[in-house]
Amino acid sequence: GRIKTDPTTSKYYSDFKKLYVANPEMHGHFVLLPNNAAIYPLLESPNPFPLDWMQKDEYIGAEDQLLKKLENILENEKVYILLDLFNSKEMATELIEMNYDDYSYIKIIKEKCKKVKTGSEFFDVYISGY
Repeated sequence: GRIKTDPTTSKYYSDFKKLYVANPEMHGHFVLLPNNAAIYPLLESPNPFPLDWMQKDEYIGAEDQLLKKLENILENEKVYILLDLFNSKEMATELIEMNYDDYSYIKIIKEKCKKVKTGSEFFDVYISGY
């Protein structure tokens, strides 16, 4: 069927699709953070991270365990990590820069992974296990 959305959200998903199509090695080896857990079943792609929703409320009391699992994945697997530049929950009405202050795992991603240039308007892209 046809899906209706606003122009900005349409551009957001078009930008993701462009990255996904241009990088076939990404298939089955990517995460889209911090939202969009529905993307994995839609693309029949396993999420290589320990949680589908990497939101603080999802790992209360288990942060150390989550961070250790995440470090292990980043050190041992090649994963494409797409970080939203804008808050995707708000982009239908306005573009607000994504604030990652409450996402402790982002620091680990930025330390352990290589940032790659893609020309993306909506994502910073990192690769682990390079």
